[in-house]
Amino acid sequence: MEKLDFQMYEFNRMAWRNDIAEEVWGYRIKRISNAISQLERLSVIEGIRKGCLDYLKPSQLKTMSEEFAEYGLIPIAVNAHPVINSYSIRETEANDNEPVLIRVFMTKPEYAIEILKNYFKEKGNLVNGKYLSYPECCTLFFEDIWQQKRYCDTTWFMAQNTKNKEKKGNCIEIKESPIWSNTLLRWASVRPVFHMPCSLDCEETQELGKKIIQLGYEKGFNEEMDWLKEILSWRVKWSALHGIAMIETPLFITVTMTDTTPDKYEVIRHGKELEDIKLPEEWLWKDNGFSSYEGMCESHLPLLKTIKEIKGKSILDLGCGNGYLAYSTGLIPYGLDLNEKAINRAKKMFSEYKDNFFHMNISDYKWNIDTDIVVMSAGRLMEMSMEQRKQMKKNMINYKGTIVVESYGDWLYAYGSLEALCDKVGLKIEKKYENDYASTGIVTGIIP
Repeated sequence: MEKLDFQMYEFNRMAWRNDIAEEVWGYRIKRISNAISQLERLSVIEGIRKGCLDYLKPSQLKTMSEEFAEYGLIPIAVNAHPVINSYSIRETEANDNEPVLIRVFMTKPEYAIEILKNYFKEKGNLVNGKYLSYPECCTLFFEDIWQQKRYCDTTWFMAQNTKNKEKKGNCIEIKESPIWSNTLLRWASVRPVFHMPCSLDCEETQELGKKIIQLGYEKGFNEEMDWLKEILSWRVKWSALHGIAMIETPLFITVTMTDTTPDKYEVIRHGKELEDIKLPEEWLWKDNGFSSYEGMCESHLPLLKTIKEIKGKSILDLGCGNGYLAYSTGLIPYGLDLNEKAINRAKKMFSEYKDNFFHMNISDYKWNIDTDIVVMSAGRLMEMSMEQRKQMKKNMINYKGTIVVESYGDWLYAYGSLEALCDKVGLKIEKKYENDYASTGIVTGIIP
């Protein structure tokens, strides 16, 4: 790969195929990125790796050091780094008087002395594969391509080292490669491992990728890990020319800086095409009273966390819309809603439970469906007449399972808190989880 002796400035831009793709997968990628960031630390805490790198604001050093200590980690400050907003492909020293992040190496006490000794011995070259538990083959590859030959993008060389490939001139096609070592979407913060593999089928990288994703499931990032595996299975085309790289997937394109070459180079990893990727339509969230996919998912998170702590096999959602929340719990879903179109969609989407969704006003519900959990919006009681509310609370008192209440949007804003809203309708609750979108609680008492 011929390289010219200059580089463009660093940049990173993303363009989406359409608004729905951005609405759904833009949000999912944000969640994936957050999960990967947390798993980088968790992989050290759980003993999968010796250490990891992180970037902290100077003001965070003290509080984060205390937090790390609770998990048995020691932070070692390496150097100052300019503030970056996306994946960076080259090391940059911070200038005076510009905002910086402190580059911190986190490790366990048993490795700290060894690392510090080698820090002085190697004159500051602390950050290498040995201490980050990267495969030796990948460390040697990185040192050769990045540090010795001074390439800032290893994609072409990873593809060259991949076994199952077809090379025609400056184009490499990879028809089959595992997702566990696929780092072609790293510019979008989507990656299963934290290093540059020596190839797209490196066996040691695959094993590490499997451990990281499994750790994600164990730590509760189930949706994020499902989405990560899905996006890593997509077709990807990387192309580079004149210092600009384009990374194309069926749903988005990332444009970024790469090594400056006089000729065009391409790497094509075969995978799912556009027709294989099912995008939801807007009704998925609008049926449920939300203006955006992100708003729906974020509002559901406190509920899902609450329900996960309750031992139950079945759940009834009063005001279920198209049943998305009830089905997302992983329990046997039931639902009632006055929106007949939404109920019909629930029956179609979750056809194995089509007999569990009913077109009905919740004020007419006789509480005759036997489920372990009932979830409802506290605001629904405010919408009822006094007589309807009295009858609803009578039925709630006789219910033997667990009642979970939630609030979001206008009701939560109007009363300031879920507790205040529940006080207004005569419910006593144990507050559970909340975020910027919603708040949840378990009913502990009902005032008739």
